[in-house]
Amino acid sequence: MSIVCLRCFRCQRIWDITDVDQDWNTGDLPVIIGQTQQVSGIYAHSNWVSEDKRYLFSFDENNAVDITVHDISDPTQPTFIKTFQYSGNAEHDAIPHNGEIRGRYLYVAYYMAGLRIFDVSNPYQPYEVGKDETFRDPNGDGVFENPDITAKWNGAWNTYPYLSSGNVLVSDELHGLFVVKQTPPYGIPGRFFVTSQLDGSGYTVLSWTAATNARGYSVLRSNSSSTAPFTPIAEHLLEMSYIDQSAPSEIGFYRIVAINGEGNRASRIVSSNGTVVGSKASKRRQ
Repeated sequence: MSIVCLRCFRCQRIWDITDVDQDWNTGDLPVIIGQTQQVSGIYAHSNWVSEDKRYLFSFDENNAVDITVHDISDPTQPTFIKTFQYSGNAEHDAIPHNGEIRGRYLYVAYYMAGLRIFDVSNPYQPYEVGKDETFRDPNGDGVFENPDITAKWNGAWNTYPYLSSGNVLVSDELHGLFVVKQTPPYGIPGRFFVTSQLDGSGYTVLSWTAATNARGYSVLRSNSSSTAPFTPIAEHLLEMSYIDQSAPSEIGFYRIVAINGEGNRASRIVSSNGTVVGSKASKRRQ
């Protein structure tokens, strides 16, 4: 599968390139299997796919929407999720150029806004966690040599976050190459506690306390027992509650998983009627 940005059509098209030996020069071009909706005014410049291949992040170089997220779990029908910009865009308008994903972090060369890093563990709510002002503060001394950010094509042009050292390369059109050492913005989500009960309709009502630094929550359910495989029934939640209406009056078993760019923390298992069962809470680094 190949995803191509089309400037003239203001969208991204998804091509089937399974047969790489095909002679495309004869005019027998790859099949277009999907396309994002056209957006007036954008320059569909580049894109990157999340490591699980479910989400497409696209970069607009015409300063209309900046970054767009689509769900491409079904590549024949890309589904729009949201657009977002860097944290200072309201005061200092900037344009993104290229972006790449490593793990659950998106690294964006944001021209005059420098390198911007986003936690995209929850693609419905990307969260900026770091930056390097390659254009405004190339010496890193806290003094802005170029204090003004304007929507122009100058500054950070590309990034490369795949070095085994964990360092990130950033090329800046004015100041050259930067090697950026990154540190985790936070640890995995903190501990949290879950309660459950059946309401008057027989639905399972789940509630939980907030986990520190969580970017979102998933709800997993097992229909048979607390030891059976758990299946996600909801994900990317921002609120700390969920009502399962899938099996009224039936006893199910649940785990809540808090996520961020550094990893997951799962709650203890609870049943529909509020009983805590099974194993202790667990955690996993990304």
